[in-house]
Amino acid sequence: MAHIHDKIDYTVNGFIVHNDKVLFVMHKKLQMWLPPGGHIELDEDPEEALYREIEEESGIARSHLTIIHPHDAPFTELDSKEYKSLPSPYYLDIHMITPTHRHIGMNYVFTSDTQQVQTDPNESADHRWMSAEEIGAADLEMKENIRLYANNVLTLVKSI
Repeated sequence: MAHIHDKIDYTVNGFIVHNDKVLFVMHKKLQMWLPPGGHIELDEDPEEALYREIEEESGIARSHLTIIHPHDAPFTELDSKEYKSLPSPYYLDIHMITPTHRHIGMNYVFTSDTQQVQTDPNESADHRWMSAEEIGAADLEMKENIRLYANNVLTLVKSI
């Protein structure tokens, strides 16, 4: 999706863990490994965008995912016609895309009960489940913040 706003757009990413590996997709335009995710569209909330992007880029349906909440307090859904509870991102950042445009990234953590991925060639060039060792490879095309988040996510999931 193209940028919606001139200066800042909102994005979501899902760090999905299965059997001590994190799922990454090869971003077609940027030519780097990223977790499934993308822009929040104008008619979406972050949760809707998150599950849409994950399914578009990996084929993994919401029913196979368990979100890991970043707080000790349990998440409570208080949905009504006027109010909807949204899960909190595990990591929240702002990063430069161009010298004049930034993204606010909402990064969520999941476990998956499946490793079956169907990559849509319109969405991403490839996919790979990566171990901590693979994530740490010096020649891997991955931004350092993504590498850090992924390693932290693997440690987190092992501890629960």
